[in-house]
Amino acid sequence: MKNKIYIIALFLGWVCHSQSYITSLPFVMKKDGKSFSYVDKSKDESYVFISNAKKVRIVHYDNKFNSLDTLMTPIPGKKTDNMIGFTKNESSINLIWTTNNAEKFLFQNLDFKTKKVTITSKELNFNRQNVVQTFSTNDAFYCLAVVEQSSVLKLYRFSNQNELEVKTFDFSTTSFSDSNNESSNLYDLFEESFESIEASFELQNMDVSLPNSLAICAKKRKAYLTEKELVLTFDNNYTSTQVVKINLTDYTSASFIINKPEEKIVTHQSNSYFFEGNLYQFKVSKFLLLMSIKNLNGEVIKDFSTDSHTEISYKNSDFLCEWVNKHQEKNIENTYQFVTKLSDYKVGISCYNYNGKNLISFGGVSNRIKKIDPNEDDYNNSGVPLIPFQYGAIGGLLYATAFVLLGGYDGTSFFYNNYKSSRNIISVNALFSKNFDQESDKINSFSGTKMCSYFNGFAEIKYPTFFSTNGKAYVGYYNEDAKQYVIMKFEN
Repeated sequence: MKNKIYIIALFLGWVCHSQSYITSLPFVMKKDGKSFSYVDKSKDESYVFISNAKKVRIVHYDNKFNSLDTLMTPIPGKKTDNMIGFTKNESSINLIWTTNNAEKFLFQNLDFKTKKVTITSKELNFNRQNVVQTFSTNDAFYCLAVVEQSSVLKLYRFSNQNELEVKTFDFSTTSFSDSNNESSNLYDLFEESFESIEASFELQNMDVSLPNSLAICAKKRKAYLTEKELVLTFDNNYTSTQVVKINLTDYTSASFIINKPEEKIVTHQSNSYFFEGNLYQFKVSKFLLLMSIKNLNGEVIKDFSTDSHTEISYKNSDFLCEWVNKHQEKNIENTYQFVTKLSDYKVGISCYNYNGKNLISFGGVSNRIKKIDPNEDDYNNSGVPLIPFQYGAIGGLLYATAFVLLGGYDGTSFFYNNYKSSRNIISVNALFSKNFDQESDKINSFSGTKMCSYFNGFAEIKYPTFFSTNGKAYVGYYNEDAKQYVIMKFEN
């Protein structure tokens, strides 16, 4: 009865915030909880994985969130509580775990038909390599690593039969440049850090089906994964976006150097976003705001230049301001104020499929800010979890590798960096058709801003996961009072 009351109260709150309650799962998650999700796009079906210190539960949903099947099983062992990915085939799921020293991979096969569970393991040697990210797609699991002091990438692929395949990609013939415009290799680009926004060897995995906040789009290194290819973009250098592309079918590779708008204007305030095969670039100087859309051959599709004293002709929104401490800030009313504020921010750009059109958001984010209660003299804020990258080693592994393989890029870190970031965010929206014609709709709010607005009312969100299907964004998270894992829908 108590749980029902909590769910009813939550539902009423969602109605007030124009969000939709989809479903909930009874499950107790304490300090060792984990969660992630997967969408089978070929069938438009979803999988949600949640675990605590003792067991893991998997639920398989159809496109209307009717439960097709569910499994619950103990986790593989006491020293194996880092669930970092999975593979799948028609009848079973392979959950992939790492041991606490990150030196062994365990594959927990869960057969939905027979309900049988089997466990196998593999050890990998990442000597002289930094693992920078992991991915699950094509019913396979991938680990991406960069070899020390080189432009060599290694891609470790585990099939749904747990067979390991290692591919090496050498980009030594490409002339990369670092943030000082000096000749460098890929390892150098990964090693660079960018103040509070991005640590060394941090590679942000971008799911373009989700409405990503500028809080993560302001990062300089991004990875974009589709079923057919993996694309890495590097905006370390102020003159160009450097792109590496790997075909996941035939394992061919290519690199591209795409100049940023107005090459003669030197400013580090620039960034990019890769969406549907095109690169969206954004650049801000003291007096100019520049945006361009190009293909990977560098051919310009659209190009915009706005003087700081004129109106942004292609914007479809007001100047949008998300302040950590609203009482300390004044809203932005014109282009000059926008450009001036961006001079102290880290700039970013994103693109999202908004009802069959391209919604571009561009602007910037501040450093992390402590929230201050104007009604209290001494407000104590515990802060927001930071990604704890650092130099050094753990058990013989480079720290960045250990961080990735111990589940550092989980839903919680993604959530706090994306939708509850403790940063000021200022932005403008622009709406274009798929043919890049400007639309007239005014868009001040969409599913991404609704997520930020809704969740910023919560003190803490536990074990969130994010996915997109049916053209809508979904968030799962643990409600401690109801002891339920809840899934919500956010629409445009």
